[in-house]
Amino acid sequence: APGCTGGAYPACPLVAAEADVTLHPLHVIQAGIVSARMGQLTPYPAAVNTLTLTLLPSVPILATSPSIESGSFITLSGLSGASAPSGALGVAGDVNMQGSFNNITKQMAMQVLTTVPASVPTVLSFSVTNPVVYQDSPPISVSASGISIPAFPVSGDAETVLSGIPDAAAGDAMPLKVLAVSFLVKSIGQTSPYPGALNTILVTLSLSADIRGATEFYDHWSVVISGLLGAPVMANATDSGGALDVSAPPETVNMTDLTGRGWDRRFSSAPGGPTNQALFYGGADNLLARWVWSGGEKAWRNRVGVSRYQKHITMVSLGDVSRGEEVTVAFSMRNRVEPQESPVVMIELTSIPMEPVAMDRDTSTVLPGVVGAAPGDAMPFKIRGLEWPRKLMSQSVPYPAEQNVLTLTLSANVPLRPTAMQCVNRAGFAVPAGERGRSTAASVCAVGDFAGWSCDNCPGLPCVEGACYAEGAAPTIITLEALENVPMPSGSIPLRDPTGQGAASLFA
Repeated sequence: APGCTGGAYPACPLVAAEADVTLHPLHVIQAGIVSARMGQLTPYPAAVNTLTLTLLPSVPILATSPSIESGSFITLSGLSGASAPSGALGVAGDVNMQGSFNNITKQMAMQVLTTVPASVPTVLSFSVTNPVVYQDSPPISVSASGISIPAFPVSGDAETVLSGIPDAAAGDAMPLKVLAVSFLVKSIGQTSPYPGALNTILVTLSLSADIRGATEFYDHWSVVISGLLGAPVMANATDSGGALDVSAPPETVNMTDLTGRGWDRRFSSAPGGPTNQALFYGGADNLLARWVWSGGEKAWRNRVGVSRYQKHITMVSLGDVSRGEEVTVAFSMRNRVEPQESPVVMIELTSIPMEPVAMDRDTSTVLPGVVGAAPGDAMPFKIRGLEWPRKLMSQSVPYPAEQNVLTLTLSANVPLRPTAMQCVNRAGFAVPAGERGRSTAASVCAVGDFAGWSCDNCPGLPCVEGACYAEGAAPTIITLEALENVPMPSGSIPLRDPTGQGAASLFA
């Protein structure tokens, strides 16, 4: 025959009868991936998430074969942010797989137990925990061993709009894409602008994502509301090394739920602690400026900043909160007596990364039961200044040397109480009560040995408005000045009640 060589038993070349080279004897094609696509169930941080892979190989991936000593494995790499204990991880889908997750390398290896066909796509899924921080979908690849397939990029599901995720958008189903958490609602208001009054602070919150009460990343999360200028002050804040150090433990404040939905029972002052409580840190009000001596410049220099112990409230969550669920709580504390405009109040979450954002203060509510109430009075810690809508004084006789009765008629725009919590120690930084400091908001020296004294004592040196470091109960005193040429000794005088309505019994 043509091409044969040899003697009695010649060797003759075989001629393939088929035109298709894949049918030629011992022709083995290179295995590969035709398509690989992955999506996810939820983009919420720290949520348990199901990742679904749709895979179409160019050849069947056999579970066993005499040519495969250790079996075939399909490996997903680049699962950045995914979390699960290293070891066995269940796989569901069209074929049997035995999964193993490596939490260090972020790889998922799946041993093939039944053949993955090349004729139709195979769907596989497994569950991991999303990262707690925002991220875009990472680049993921798939490869195989046993039936050797080089790494192939996995495309993400950029079209599906996830069901069960309010306001979901195309792209949220991209694998391991995690949305940033934000506040849908973050309102705050109050019930009284009166100085020295017991005030109820109302807080309503709603989050943009489901937040689990505990995960492998944290055992609790908290809401922190800060910048509560005008709230009570802890009495024993001290200054250490240029940073405020509040030496006394923070105080607990009781919370109530005015909606009747039990939100006060969902938070505590500590992880696993008693319900209906929050933790109040009453350090000194923010210092807007601090002055330090620069040895190199031989001058005092302003170091602008805020105290890390500014007044704030921490509410520790005791469970899960769903996306869009409105949480309303209230807590009460007594207003300061000094008038002020409403401060900017900030809010943030702990354990779940979030930058502090300003809360929305109630600028529209007209408070019931408040004389002359107007929009803006419900803004938190707005405290009215004392005014006298009516202040009239008259006398009984104008004659010289006659016994005279002076009659005073007053009307105030705020209630006057016998005692009120007032600042009794105010300084450029914390000082021992009674040693330095002032009880008013007047400026004080902010430097060195003069710190805390009136600015009159340190001419030419920097002054700041003193922050309050201690409060105490002080009596309410009405003073009439310039009563000239009254020939009476100093001391007590009787008060009369010309109207018979008991006004004289209100004073001493």
